[in-house]
Amino acid sequence: LDALVLWSSLPRKLRELTRPVAAKDYWGKGPIRRYIAQNFNALLIDREQIKVSQSPVDVMIREIGTTYSLIVFPEGGRHTGEEIQE
Repeated sequence: LDALVLWSSLPRKLRELTRPVAAKDYWGKGPIRRYIAQNFNALLIDREQIKVSQSPVDVMIREIGTTYSLIVFPEGGRHTGEEIQE
């Protein structure tokens, strides 16, 4: 819900230009998750098929173009420890 809270706090015109970045393996699974991701215009990043020619950063840069902003949580996962995850 972190991205949703940030996104919803933006003025409507900025929300239209702001895309949350999310894990494709999670948000692409099942019709409800896909529906939610599509409604928020989420940029789904493939964490399993990372390639030098298609790195997540390159995908984000290409997708924002000169129009969009992104909401990014670089750690990507939840955990209880103090160390940053991969």
